[in-house]
Amino acid sequence: MVIPKTTEPLPLSAIKARSLEEKDLDDCYGFVNIASNLVSADKKYKDIIENLLGKTVVCEDMDSAIAIAKKYKNRFKIVTLDGQVINPGGSLTGGSLVKNAGLLSRSSDIEKMEEGDKEARRLLIERNLICILIDVIILVIGSMVC
Repeated sequence: MVIPKTTEPLPLSAIKARSLEEKDLDDCYGFVNIASNLVSADKKYKDIIENLLGKTVVCEDMDSAIAIAKKYKNRFKIVTLDGQVINPGGSLTGGSLVKNAGLLSRSSDIEKMEEGDKEARRLLIERNLICILIDVIILVIGSMVC
C-alpha cells in the first residue's frame, strides 16, 4: 500500500468518539437514527465510526430533515435515506438520482406542473371556443329554419 507523503496515519487509540448531545431526536418526525448506530464493525473500530458518524443524523426524507435542522439550529449533519445532505450551518448537498427524490428535484416537478397548467389553460380556452362555435352554429341553423 502506497501512502501519500501528506498523509499521517493515526493509531486507533488516538481517535476519540464524538456523539450528539441533543435530546428528543427520536421523537422527531422522520428521524431514523444516528448514522453511527446503523453501522456494524469490529469493536476495535467503534471510536472511529463514532468519530466519523456520531454527529450525523439519518432521516426518512428532506421534509423531516429540514424540520430537524430548524429545530436544532443546523448544529449537525443530516442525511436523508435518498442521500441528500444538510450540512452543519444549513447548506444543502444533492444525493440520489432517484426520480422525485426530495427538495433538489422539486424544481423540475414545478416546471412540469407549470407546463401541465399551461396545457390545461390551452384546453380550457379551446373548449370555450368550441362551445361558442356550437352556439353560433345553433343560432345559424335556427335562423335558417325560421
